[in-house]
Amino acid sequence: MKTGMRTKIGNNGMKFFALRKAVGLCRWSRDRVYGEYEKLLEEEILEKPLPEHVAIIMDGNRRYAKKIGISTEEGYLYGAEITERVIEWCFGIGVKQLTIYAFSIENFCRTEEEKGRLFTLMRSEF
Repeated sequence: MKTGMRTKIGNNGMKFFALRKAVGLCRWSRDRVYGEYEKLLEEEILEKPLPEHVAIIMDGNRRYAKKIGISTEEGYLYGAEITERVIEWCFGIGVKQLTIYAFSIENFCRTEEEKGRLFTLMRSEF
């Protein structure tokens, strides 16, 4: 009986390993494709006059997290990482001013726990 259990666990472990490899390959592929897409966008943008000021309204990280089956906190972290990339990109191409609207009045109606996680994330990331 124990041997059968080990085999079953071993098979599941191999499936998990294969799944992790597949997910890693998907992320690697996505990053490469996105990198090329980003280069094309940058070339197109640099052909035109740049705005001096860009404003970003962050919205939907919680909905996105729910849609793809991750925690709200992971959704917020993902949004922060993307925002950081956008900030670097804006200043890298010469945008002089950047405004980020990250927390609305409605957000104050959320639970103390969720607000605490958001504020902690904002302090650590920005």
